[in-house]
Amino acid sequence: MTPIRPLLLFSLILACSGKAEDADDDLDTAEEADADTDVDLDTDDPDEAVETVEMEAEADPLFDVTGGPYDLAADGQGRVYCSVRESRLVVWDPLVGWAEEVSDDLGPIFGIALAGDAVYFTTSDHRQAGSFARLIDGEVEVIATAAGSTIFREPTDLAMAPDGDWVLADKTLETLIGVSEGGEVWLIASPGPVSTVAFMRDTLFFGGEDGIWSMAWPDGEAVKVDARSANGLHAWEDKMWATNTASRVYEVGGTLSITVEDVRVPGRLAGSDSLYLADWGLADVWAIEP
Repeated sequence: MTPIRPLLLFSLILACSGKAEDADDDLDTAEEADADTDVDLDTDDPDEAVETVEMEAEADPLFDVTGGPYDLAADGQGRVYCSVRESRLVVWDPLVGWAEEVSDDLGPIFGIALAGDAVYFTTSDHRQAGSFARLIDGEVEVIATAAGSTIFREPTDLAMAPDGDWVLADKTLETLIGVSEGGEVWLIASPGPVSTVAFMRDTLFFGGEDGIWSMAWPDGEAVKVDARSANGLHAWEDKMWATNTASRVYEVGGTLSITVEDVRVPGRLAGSDSLYLADWGLADVWAIEP
């Protein structure tokens, strides 16, 4: 596969964005979640500028995770996989009713995704050396590392493209990295602060503290589709959804919103029938039913 050259549009975005200095810089803090929200409409605030419409949904805590959940992935049997940042991988099975450890030997894990019989995941060693691997039948197969020709340091999220390639969001280097199943690695673009990625059909969505963009895969032009920040992105109910503390769970580029009152810091999303939400502020994973 021919590597995709960085998009010209991204250079403008990068010029006005600052470098992240810490792994939690682009995350909404628990203190922000507790702040007084009874304020006047501020059109300079992307979250305040959108008049949202509350979507009817029921939300209940599904399970809690010692150490707190980071990323989520759900399979067709109702099991919810959950990474505990830089720690381990657990899975919640509806037949069991609680989360059980899958492995604590995967390295400093961040993003996870399911494909076939494997759990694909990313790691970052002290934000200096990233890796992309899969866990299948209890064995870890490393697909790509930062030792290759294209460096990636802190891949916090990943998504599988329609053609079988993978996209990683490197939060430290503020880049989108492409990886083939065979381990070829290339730079897609340098969009500025980016920490989460997701596909909806043949469109790639990516975002972070400065908003959300979309582009037709594999070489379309990037277009900003939402000014609101994003901790997580996920396609559900034929829409792309994102999370942050101010707007909670919201429709990207739209007005729908789902408020889960007891969630402190909405993080990553997963699921098809039910929508699963990781609370980065506390230790719970929630199930949202339309």
